[in-house]
Amino acid sequence: MNHTSNKDLLIFIPYFLPDHSYGGPIVSVNALINTIGFRKRIFLYSTSLFFSSQKKFSKNAKGNKFIYKIIRNDSHFKNFINTMIVLLKSKQKTIYINSFFYAPNSIPFFLLSYLLIKKNNRLIISPRAELQESKIQSKKRILKKVLILIFRKFSSSKIIFLSSSDSEMIFNKKYFKENIHIKIPNLPKFKNFLVREYSKSRTKKVIFFSRISKEKRLDIFLQSLIAEKNKLEIELTILGSYHDKNYFKLIKRLCTKLKQKGYKIIVSGHKNISQKFLSKYDIMILPSMGENFSHTTVESSQSGLFCLISDQTPWFKKTESAKLGLTCIPPDQSSKYIESIKKITKLNESKFNELIVEQQKEVKKIIKASCKKMENFFVN
Repeated sequence: MNHTSNKDLLIFIPYFLPDHSYGGPIVSVNALINTIGFRKRIFLYSTSLFFSSQKKFSKNAKGNKFIYKIIRNDSHFKNFINTMIVLLKSKQKTIYINSFFYAPNSIPFFLLSYLLIKKNNRLIISPRAELQESKIQSKKRILKKVLILIFRKFSSSKIIFLSSSDSEMIFNKKYFKENIHIKIPNLPKFKNFLVREYSKSRTKKVIFFSRISKEKRLDIFLQSLIAEKNKLEIELTILGSYHDKNYFKLIKRLCTKLKQKGYKIIVSGHKNISQKFLSKYDIMILPSMGENFSHTTVESSQSGLFCLISDQTPWFKKTESAKLGLTCIPPDQSSKYIESIKKITKLNESKFNELIVEQQKEVKKIIKASCKKMENFFVN
């Protein structure tokens, strides 16, 4: 494909750096910019808000002036107005929005799509797994269904839907079957892969670092851990941003019960994760209801951790660890996560590291292919 006529790339994302709490979308967009920034003029439109708190940070937080220009608004309403103005002025641009249900971006994008196409703009959206049925049902179900119906009826079929996995593409096609659908896995935050050091201890350090929300099903895992009669040989760290204060209180209550059973547990809010920090752990756990890519999984694998994940993520389904029932476990079968940890603590270090390396090989292969696809799609 040749898209050189679209010299400028306009990226619309609800939250961006220095906010890290929005998770995967920020990582993906930042990696994209770093990959193609010197071959494309990039303008990024976002807010000056933190996802985790909605507090404002200084508007002086700017992007690399040699790579991209960032334009911020200090409220979602102002972001909506600015999105409308920018899109109405756009001609011969590549317009790329992240998030299907972030209305300040998606309403102007879909409802102006025919006009934008007529003005030779190229329209791209990454729904970020928001069209997965489990995500639609999780909250504001009726409103989401209404938005889908409106966008389907009034938007152009020339909008390109970008999926990061086969499973995500299935849901995107379900609602927008007339549109163009392309699969390109996201780009990673880290560049290197670390080799896990051998450990003499049978106690495994387990970490959960993702948004602390019902969709991730952390509460179900903790309840299963409480129900388990015998104390597992693990230490648990929980990190992540949260919007639902009541749910976070539930997580803390469950952790208190686990501490009473003798578990060592650290519970905190959001933390900007580094490879050095992650490499101190042995296992990453993510019993999520659905992930289109899962940066948490990729970053953990790159840091030398074993990934104990849901089968609703697009990873490791054909690996030996999956065949052994150590990963890719259905999110509604929480007791199997407990059984997996039991089996892992009984593995010798050589076998455990062998399973980690197998997961790393899959991640390396996907990342290498994704870099080439991303450059071809946005630049060539």
